[in-house]
Amino acid sequence: MLVEVGLADWTVEDTPEARTDTILAGDLLIRYGLSDVDEVQLGWTAFGHVRERGKATGAVSKTQGTGDITLAYKRSLRHPDGNELSIAIQPFVTLPVGGSAIGGGGWSAGLLLPISFDVSDHVQLQATPEIGASVDEDGHGRHAVFGGVAGLGLAISDTTGVTFELSAFREHDPAGHFTELLAGVSGTWQPDENWQLDVGAILGLNQDSPDVELALGVSRRF
Repeated sequence: MLVEVGLADWTVEDTPEARTDTILAGDLLIRYGLSDVDEVQLGWTAFGHVRERGKATGAVSKTQGTGDITLAYKRSLRHPDGNELSIAIQPFVTLPVGGSAIGGGGWSAGLLLPISFDVSDHVQLQATPEIGASVDEDGHGRHAVFGGVAGLGLAISDTTGVTFELSAFREHDPAGHFTELLAGVSGTWQPDENWQLDVGAILGLNQDSPDVELALGVSRRF
């Protein structure tokens, strides 16, 4: 079993109308292996705080609460040990148990196809195409979402690594179609075989994306 905890996550979205700061804590993901080729996952965010300041009036609003629950099943289709070309399939569903601050307001679902390829002992190519159905902005109904993440992982040493990623997602919300483009970099450090510390930064590449996101997390294998 692997437990991943997002200790702190801060996202800033600055538009001509308002600036929104979102802080998350206790972003939990539990992964439990059923066999050598499949696992189940449970994700939940324990706390989220959203602060919005209107630029025209200077008015500030604050909301906070818990997040939704995400359930997923991941099955390896090729090389579950991650060596050479590794392919898996991962359907998921999100249940609307969270509050209005960071909850989606309705159920959503999707399918991931995690792919990785070891170029060498120190370089790995990564890609995760995704298709899904997300809650409409007005909270009634769902719309199609599709896109993916592509990355380059570098092993700096036996205990440290860095990953560079680009992501693009297209949302067909009835309120307006848009594309979110992001670039990110993350680093990992393993003090021993059971613990891992993660840090990351993400930058928005267009006006439909959050401006910046900073994150700190820790993982523990049991």
